[in-house]
Parts: sequence; C-alpha cells; structure tokens
Amino acid sequence: MDDTTQPRAGQYSKDKHQPDNTSSSHPSPSTSVIFDTSDEDIEQNAPTKETSKTSPADADEPPPDGGLQAWTQALMAHLVVINTWGTINSFGIFQTFYRDYLSRPASDISWIGSMQVFFLFVVGVFTGRLTDAGYFRTVFGIGSALVVLGSLTASFATEYWQLFLSQGLCIGLGMGGLFCPVVAVLSTYFKRRRNLAIGIAISGSATGGMIYPVMARQLLPKIGFGWTMRVMALVQLVTLLVANIFMRSRLRPRRAGSLVELSAFKEKPYLLFTIGMFFNFWGVYFAFYYIGPFSRDKLSFSYDTSIDILMIMNGVGAIGRVIPGFLADLFLGPLNVVTPAAAVCTILLFSWMAIKSAAGLYAWAVIYGIFGATVQGLFPAALSSLTTDLRKAGTRMGMVYSIVSFANLTGPPLAGALIKIGGGEYTPSPLAVLALHTVIPAYWKQAMANLQPIDMAIANPKPRFVNDPETNRSSRQYLLQMADYDGSHAYPYCWGFTIFRTAYESDEAFTKAVERLNNYAKHWAYHDLARRRDREPKDPLPNQDLSSRYYSDIIEDPGLAGADVEEVGRRFDDWVKEHLNSTDKRDVPNARFRFCLMLDQQSIDAILAMPEDRETVTADMDPPRNQR
Repeated sequence: MDDTTQPRAGQYSKDKHQPDNTSSSHPSPSTSVIFDTSDEDIEQNAPTKETSKTSPADADEPPPDGGLQAWTQALMAHLVVINTWGTINSFGIFQTFYRDYLSRPASDISWIGSMQVFFLFVVGVFTGRLTDAGYFRTVFGIGSALVVLGSLTASFATEYWQLFLSQGLCIGLGMGGLFCPVVAVLSTYFKRRRNLAIGIAISGSATGGMIYPVMARQLLPKIGFGWTMRVMALVQLVTLLVANIFMRSRLRPRRAGSLVELSAFKEKPYLLFTIGMFFNFWGVYFAFYYIGPFSRDKLSFSYDTSIDILMIMNGVGAIGRVIPGFLADLFLGPLNVVTPAAAVCTILLFSWMAIKSAAGLYAWAVIYGIFGATVQGLFPAALSSLTTDLRKAGTRMGMVYSIVSFANLTGPPLAGALIKIGGGEYTPSPLAVLALHTVIPAYWKQAMANLQPIDMAIANPKPRFVNDPETNRSSRQYLLQMADYDGSHAYPYCWGFTIFRTAYESDEAFTKAVERLNNYAKHWAYHDLARRRDREPKDPLPNQDLSSRYYSDIIEDPGLAGADVEEVGRRFDDWVKEHLNSTDKRDVPNARFRFCLMLDQQSIDAILAMPEDRETVTADMDPPRNQR
C-alpha cells in the first residue's frame, strides 16, 4: 500500500482516529491474543494462532463445531422443539376435536393455535435480546414453566375463552421464551456444521408431531380431555427439565446495545429474507391445521384416521429437516435449499383441490410433509447464516421472528374464514398466491448470488493466482476473503493487531518489542508463506499482497497500566464497535480481520528475548497499491 493509505512497516506514529491521544498506529503482533474479529483462522504457524491458547476468554473463541458438549446442545434443543414446534404441528388434532367439543367455527379454533405461533415469534425479539445479555437460563426457565402451566390449566378448561388463554396465550408466551433463545445459543456452538445441528434440533417438531397425536388418539377415548392434557403436561415437564439442566450459553454477555438493531434492515439479504419469510409463513401452516378436517369432511375419514394422516405428515418431516440441513452444510447453503422448497410448497397447496381419494391424500401428505419441514427447519438456519456477529444472534433472530409472527397469527384464521365463505370448500387459499408471487422474487435473487458452486474448478477456471502451486493453503483463502471484502472501499482490507499496552516501565523496551514483533509478522507473511520445503512459489504476488495488507493499531492509555485481560477485552469490544460504525472508510475495513493482543511487561520481556537475527524484512516488500 502507498504511504497515503497505511503506515509502513516499523513506523511509529499517533493515530488521528483515536480520541484523547490514547492510541497510535504501527504494525505489530503480540503474544497475548485475547479476541479475534476475523471469520477465519490464519495459518497454524502464525504467532497469533499459537498464542491464542493462552486466552482465558473461551466464550470468544471460534465455535467448537462438534464435540460432546456441542452435540449435547443440539440434542437438548431437539427436546425443546418437541414442545414448541412439535406442539404447534400437532394442533390439527385439537382443530378437529375442538370443532365438535366446543361447537365453534374452524376460524375461531384456529386462533388458539395461531396465538401459540404468534407469541413464539413475537416474544423472541425480547427473549433473544435477553439471551444476548446473559439471561438465557432465566428466560429458558420461565418459558418452560409457562408451557407446563398452560397445559395444566387447559386440562380444566370447558369454555373457548379458557382454552384461548391457557393453550393459546400461556403456552404461546412460554414457547417464546424457549425457541428463539435455544436456537441462538445452539448457533454459537457450530459454524461449518451449523445447518446440520439446527436441522437436528428442528427435527424435534417431527418427533413431537408424532408423540402428541399418538397420545391424543390413545388417551382421549379412555381418560378424557382433562387427563390427556395432564399427561401431555407431564411429558413437557420431564423433557424441559432435562433441557434446563444441560443447555449452556457459550458466549460472554453482550449487555450493551438496544432491544432491536434497525441497522440490520439496511442489509439487503436480511431485509429480503424477512419479507420473503413473512409471506411464506402466511400460508405454510394451512395444511397442518386443516388436513384433519379436510380428510373427515371430504373423504369421510374417521377421527383416528384423520390423526394418522397428520402423524404421517409430521413424521416424514424428519427427512425434510435433517437431510436438507446436511446438503446446506455440504455445498449449497441454507438459502439455496429453503427457496425451492418454498416454491414446491406453494405448488402443492394449489394441487390440494385435485385430491379425490385416500391414496392421493396420503401421497400428498408425505410430499408436503417433507418440503414443509424443509421450510420450517432451514428458516432459523438461513436466518443464522445472515448474522456474522454471533453475540447479536438472539437480537437479529428475534427481530425477524417478531415480524413473521403476524403472518402466523393471521394466516390460519384467514384460511378458516375463506373455507367458510367458500361453503366448506378447501380451494387454494389466496395466501398461497401471495406466497408464490412474493417469496420467490423476494430472496431467490439473493440466494443465487450466495450460491457456492459444487465444482469450483468448473465455476472458476481462471484462479486468482494463476502460477501459484499452493492455492489451497489457508493463508491464500484468508487473502482471498479479504480481497472479496474490498468491494468499493477506498482502502483495501487489512489484517493485523489491535495492541493494548498495559506496561509503562520503559518506552524504549516497548518500542523495540513492537519493532521486533513487526519484523516477525512481516517475515511470516512474506517469507514463511513463500516457501514450503525450500520451494519457491512461481507467483510471489500473493505473499506480497498479504504482506502489504499488514496493518495494526496500538492503544496507549496509562489508565490500562496493570489491567487484566477482562478489562482489555471490554476495551477491545468498544474499539471494534467504534470502528465498525465509523463513517470513515479507512477505519471500517480495518476492524474485520483484526486480532486483539495485550502487551504486559512479561510479554515485552519474552519478545525481547527472541532472536534478533531473523531475516530482515524491508519496506521494499510492499508492492505498489492494487498490484494484485
């Protein structure tokens, strides 16, 4: 880079962007890595990678992406979803039963189930933010208690308004305290396998969609409605108690910040996804609520058989939740899987009018169960993929959930009203038309833009570094990622360190330590990457490019003298937030690929003890700007 963009190697100068003369800019690595704001790790032989093991801030380390604890969270989330979406997908058994039990129109009964989905989503904007702030266990415990309490009070209900308050309001509020926090916490344990993990969790809706209808079919004729609901409450109590014991939040609390992050809607992928999913969920539950009444009214199914068809549709949903998640992790991405699934669901809703036989309904239920489950299962995974800062996952998920909640609140009752207006005919709902014309345009374009080709060699026949025999090295991928983020910025993206000085005994020792670290970092970037087994690469430009992108800041504040890593970590959080929100394009690119390091006296002494005969790295290695 030229001198007008970034300081050269070894230069020591005050940074005009930092207030109160507390910071200075010059490149330097360190040995006390605390937090990493990049999305990918650099080469394993980099000094920062080795020393990151000393960090006590485990919550800000990269997601484990597997292991006993991570997969335990996925299993516990599965238990939670059994009692949220599993219950919601099973509401068809109550839709059919309440119509006879309460003698109320189908649209009235639909409001009970719709309230559950509405509160599950809309409460998520609050519980998601509370989860980010460190109150996961409190929110999760209250949500569990409300779900069990709602089922117990519903067991004593004899009037419509009583069921509306207990099964609709109380259980719905409890679900809002369970689903969004659990998905937000689970997403912090995985990165590469996140879609699969969330798919395993969401498959709990298929498990619950089979358990609760079976219980209703077996118990209602024998022990009545009241005791059936109490048995269901017992199942909820046991499963949620186990989940409360083993679920753990991984990240440090993010106590600062507003309840909503309106700036997220300035991101086109996030905005288009929100709009698309709103119209999608306006019609997706039409089948789950009305397939039972349809089978009885139009095909003369018995009540038990109508429950069977709902169980089948929920059961095959396990396929639609796990396998698409695996495909999304493998090469497609969640957006590129959920979009065609939504299109298939729309076509299936239109084809409902053609069903005239039991065999046709069973076949339709299997197909719709798979694709409807794909939409439900990959919805949170796709939403999670649009959030790069995992500490904001709860807030950003809650915002979309709250908007989508209004679609879930009004969709099934409107469908019931349309059936009544149509004289009991189950013609395709106009909601499906809205879905067809809104969902696909809303985020198909963005999905295609994010599509990762299966065969990169075919998709990109001219690699960036034509003559480089080591393009598969992680350092090259790191460089390519930075280049992808350059975009229209006036300054290319850089990697480097934000160094917090906590020892002020000797300015001379500190300066020498910084210069030596700078020399090692530039040597690593240019020379260690340039050779492997004494082999020179044919194309030196990747190394020159990576070396020229090296740029760091130094924060000098006497108030940090003797500070511990927790205090430095908080200061680094503030620094990142300040630079990411800066309107100065010079600051914005330099926060993403940045590592936090703390230089105390022990670190300075250790650095000065390093050999001085490292091959000299000169400024000549900096290529002219944009020579990539």
